[in-house]
This record gives sequence, structure tokens and C-alpha cells, in this order.
Amino acid sequence: MNAAISSLVPERSVRPDPHRQPVAIAFDQVSKGFRSHGRVTQALENVSLEVRRGAFVSLVGPSGSGKTTLLNLAAGLLRADAGRLEYGGANLTGPNTQVGYLTQDDALLPWRSVLANVALPLEVRGVGRPERLAAARRIIARVGLKDFEKHFPAQLSGGMRKRVALARTLVYHPETLLLDEPFSALDAQTRLVIQKQLRELVGELGLTVLLVTHDLHEAIALSDTIVVFSRRPARILETFEVPQPAGRDILRPRAADEQIYLKIWDLLADDSDLSDA
Repeated sequence: MNAAISSLVPERSVRPDPHRQPVAIAFDQVSKGFRSHGRVTQALENVSLEVRRGAFVSLVGPSGSGKTTLLNLAAGLLRADAGRLEYGGANLTGPNTQVGYLTQDDALLPWRSVLANVALPLEVRGVGRPERLAAARRIIARVGLKDFEKHFPAQLSGGMRKRVALARTLVYHPETLLLDEPFSALDAQTRLVIQKQLRELVGELGLTVLLVTHDLHEAIALSDTIVVFSRRPARILETFEVPQPAGRDILRPRAADEQIYLKIWDLLADDSDLSDA
């Protein structure tokens, strides 16, 4: 079994500066369109973006502006029509086994317990039962659900189900997390708690993260970098760096956060008809 799975939470005293790390994902002049009923809808047009290892990058922009398409390209679920996409310095031409993908739908199997749901990815990979259950128990405890291993999804709250889905995504220790509005359906309080938990896990595990969100406060609280997309066909309007000092409590907004929020909001308002957003 991968040593990264058996020691899921390595010791990390200081989170490395992502700006000094190698590039994990590189989009170079990437374009992607979709054909339907004889017409092509262009989702992305000549998008270039580098995501460094250990960085937490949020993608924000109007609905339908190609943000999820970018995640699907990084996961290897789609291929670009033009341009080049590299992962870890190599051209990505198929499914990317180094990423974990979490969407709005938790996709838990209702007939499986929490423990069995979380252990599923390791079962698919052929990991033996004792080893996969031990790994699942460790990450279940880390997301605060140690006492719920035998529960079934129908017995859990929405926030608990989302933590199970997160644990299942992390149990095989992917290098990169792709998150497509995973917390949008949660109430505000639960969302804040899970955001804080996610940020801690990302730091401990040294993960690279690409997050699609329409919540600017969420993007600012979690991210090192925020990439603002235009309306379709998407191009990058601007990139914002968000200082994330060690020990920062993301539950307590800073004055600087409000300044970034207003700059991004003004940028989106200038580019888009807000009635379409």
C-alpha cells in the first residue's frame, strides 16, 4: 500500500510557500467548445494558468463561464480543442489518477455505512480489507466523524454527508483536489466549519487545490490565489493574491478581505450583465 495512505496526516510544522513550489498544473492557451444541434458553444478561449504545488486556487466568474470545464480538463475527463495541458510537467492525455474530485453531489452509496463508503476507493484499487478499513477509520476520525462509522447516509445531516464525501476523496491521498462548489447546499454555519476543516487538512497534507465557487467570501477565506473569469467564452480577467499568514483564523474576516471582495465584485459587474450571473 502507498505509504502516503498509511500515514495520512504527515507532520508539517510550516506550510511551504506555494509561490516557490514547482508547477503542478499548467494550462497553456487552452480552448474548449461543445457542439450541440449543429452549433458550437465556446466555453474556454486561450486560457493560460499555472497552479503551483501546494497552492489553493479559486476560480470565480459568472455561471456558464467554463470554470467546471477547466476542472474536467484537469481531471482528464475532457480534452482541450486547442492548447496544451500539463500535469506535473507531462502532457495530460487521459484520466488523471493523481486528483480527487468533489462536486455538489456527495454521491454516497445509501446501502453502505460511512466506513464502507470511505473505504470504497481503496477497495476499488485492490487494497486488502484490514488495511483499507484502518486507513478509512483514520481519515473519518480526522473529519470529526469517529462515532458515526456504522451510520448510513440517510442517518446523517447534510454537513456530515459532505464530510464523509471529503474523507472518501482524501483516503487514497491524491496530490490535487478539484472542488466544484462542494459546499453550496450547506447552511452558513456548517459551511464555515467545513471550510475551516478543509483548510487545515489541505495544509497538513500538502495538497494542491482548484476550487470553483460563486461565493467570493469563501474564495477569499480559503485561497492563496483567486482567478476571475469573464463571461463565456471564458478568459481570465485578473488574478488576485490573498495573503494567508500562518495561524490565520478564516472565521474572522479581515479588513483586507473586504477590499479584495469589492475589487472582484466590481470587476465581475463591469464584465457581465448581472441578470445573467
